[in-house]
Amino acid sequence: MRERPSAIWTPPLRSERPVVVAVPHAGRVVPAELRCELVPGVPADALCDPLVDLLARGAPPEGIGVLAARLVRSYLDLNRSPFAFDRHVCAGPPA
Repeated sequence: MRERPSAIWTPPLRSERPVVVAVPHAGRVVPAELRCELVPGVPADALCDPLVDLLARGAPPEGIGVLAARLVRSYLDLNRSPFAFDRHVCAGPPA
């Protein structure tokens, strides 16, 4: 199986400005190993922040690059430290 990136870089479509928009909660992809753990009847959409990826769609045409998450933040939260975890949900940080 080929690894896919956890985030997608969309470069500016015209002269580059010294600005990058990060959208760490933009992910809509639910990995299979998480999907199989879902409670029956709970839609996979419940794991993401719907449509937040659309907030930055106008940036590249204005010369601003966008770094957006691919995976749902329930699986990988790109703006959270690996040591910041909910002890009620996880046994601890990854090894």
